[in-house]
Amino acid sequence: MKESAIFFDLDDTLVDLADTHTQIYNILLPKYDINIPHCEHTLNTILDGRSIRDSFWRDFDSLDDRTKFIRENRITLKPNVHSVMEYLHKKYDLFLVTNTPLYKAELELDLFGLKKYFKEFFFAETTQLANRKGIKKPDIKIIGDLKHSHYKEKYMVGDSNTDLLFAKEIDAKFILVSHEKNGHINGHKKVIKNLAELKKIL
Repeated sequence: MKESAIFFDLDDTLVDLADTHTQIYNILLPKYDINIPHCEHTLNTILDGRSIRDSFWRDFDSLDDRTKFIRENRITLKPNVHSVMEYLHKKYDLFLVTNTPLYKAELELDLFGLKKYFKEFFFAETTQLANRKGIKKPDIKIIGDLKHSHYKEKYMVGDSNTDLLFAKEIDAKFILVSHEKNGHINGHKKVIKNLAELKKIL
């Protein structure tokens, strides 16, 4: 067991979804007569309590064919992932914390060969509170365990407000992986554009 730990988000942090979700939203928003920007947090707020919510996300999941997208190179790893993870997992305990649906997350981890780097995984379906309604991760017990863990230093590497909130919950320093869709996020201590920068700042 190492002295420090790093928690990683998956989608748009380690795995580049590119424009696949934007393309799906562009199909579904007109179908459901929703006229808002395709921001998942905003969508969940708009859909919460409405009868179309479950139907909307079922349609979304049916169109979000990760196997096909990976095969077509529409979903790829972010640059330098393997070299960075190989370096970091020798110095830190690495954890994956994701609200990506379990079967999609495991598919990405398997196809991209990422499982070997992590000490433990926290997936949406296995953390109870992580769901489409709250886009929250992980459950209270896990947060409590992590917050009071032995680690001298804890870092959370992610790309969203959800990741920032998780970092605050476990008293971890947040590192934002910047991209064109998340410039509005505030409260981060460090900003990186490429994961290779982690080797310099950690």
